[in-house]
Amino acid sequence: MITGIPQLLEFIGAQLRQDKLGRSAFVCWVSIPPYVILALWAVTAQLAISPVFTSGLTLIAAFSLSAIVLMGVLGALRYLHWIRAHAECYSYLVLGCYTLVVTTACYLLGTLNLITGLAMMAAPTMGMILFPPRLILGISLLSLIALLVLSVLAALDVIPYAPGLGIGFDITPNENLFITVSMILAASGYVAYQAIIFMALINAWHMREAEVRKLSATDALTGVANRRDILERLEGMIFGRQRREDRIALLMLDIDHFKQINDVHGHVTGDEALIAVAARLRNCLREQDIIGRYGGEEFLVILPGTDQHEAADIAERCRNAVAAIVLGTPQGDVALTASIGVVSRILQDGDDIDELIRLSDDAMYEAKRAGRNCVKIG
Repeated sequence: MITGIPQLLEFIGAQLRQDKLGRSAFVCWVSIPPYVILALWAVTAQLAISPVFTSGLTLIAAFSLSAIVLMGVLGALRYLHWIRAHAECYSYLVLGCYTLVVTTACYLLGTLNLITGLAMMAAPTMGMILFPPRLILGISLLSLIALLVLSVLAALDVIPYAPGLGIGFDITPNENLFITVSMILAASGYVAYQAIIFMALINAWHMREAEVRKLSATDALTGVANRRDILERLEGMIFGRQRREDRIALLMLDIDHFKQINDVHGHVTGDEALIAVAARLRNCLREQDIIGRYGGEEFLVILPGTDQHEAADIAERCRNAVAAIVLGTPQGDVALTASIGVVSRILQDGDDIDELIRLSDDAMYEAKRAGRNCVKIG
C-alpha cells in the first residue's frame, strides 16, 4: 500500500468519533481538495487554449478558488470560542454552504454528466454517515430540486447549460483533445479521492458497529461475556451443533463469602475481586472455552467438546488459580476461594439449556455445602 494511506484512512475514520462540531469542520476540510483539482484543471486547460482568461474555464477557476476560501474559513471558525457554544448553528451553516457550493459546481459543469452524478451521490452518502439522516435527506432534496429547476431552465434556453465548459471561441482539435483528456484525468483524481474518503468512513463505521456489538455483549466490570451473550452462545452451541452427539461441559463458579467481602471491605474491594477472578479464569482456559459473568459473583464457563474428567481437571485448575488471589485492603489481606460445580453431557435432541445450567448450579451449591473451595461433579 502507498506510504501514508493507512494513516490517512485512520485519520478520516477517526472523524466518526468526533462531536458535531468536529464532524462539521471535517466536512469543510474534506471538501477543499476536489476544488483544488477543479481549479488546477480549469487554469491548465485555459492556458492551453489561450493566455487570455475569457472562457467559461475562467469562471470555473474563479468559482473553485472562492469555494476553497469559503470552506477553509468555515473550517477555521471551529476554533473560535463562540462557535463552540453554537455547534448546532455551525453545523447548519457548514452543511448549507457545502450544499450551495456543490450545487453551483454541478450547474457550472452541467447537471447531466458523470461528475455531477458522482457528486450528487457522494455528498448525501458522506453526510448520512456523519450526521442525522433526516437532516441530510432534507438538504439533499433541496439541492436536487434546485438542479432540476436549473436543468429545465437550461432546456428552455432561459439560462446557459454548463456555462463553465463554454469556450466562447474556436479551438483546434488538439486543444479540444487536451481539454477532454485533462478533464478525464481530473475526474479520475476526484473519483480516487472520494473512494479513499468513503473507504475510510465505511471501514470506521463497521469498526464502530463491531465495537458497539462487543460492548453490548461484554460485562463492563470484568471484560468477560455478560449473561445474555454467554447464554446466546450456549444456545448456539446446543442447537447449532454439527454432529448429533457433540459433548459439552459447564462450570458454574461462585466466589466464596463474597457478600462478606463487600460488607466488610467495601464494594471497591468486591469489584477488585471480580476483576481478579475473571482475569485468572481467562488464563486457565483454552482458546475454545468461553467465560461469562452469569450474575453477581457467579461465573459460567462453557467447555466445548470436553468430557467429565477433563472438565474436572480444568475446574480444579481454576479453583487453584482463584485460591492464589490475595487482595490487599486497609483492613488486611483478603484471600479468595471459589466453589465450582461441573456438569458434562453428550448433547441430544431436546436438551434444555436451563436444565444444564440448573445441574451445574446444583453441583456448585453441593460444593458450598461441602465446605467451599472445592469442585463437585453434577
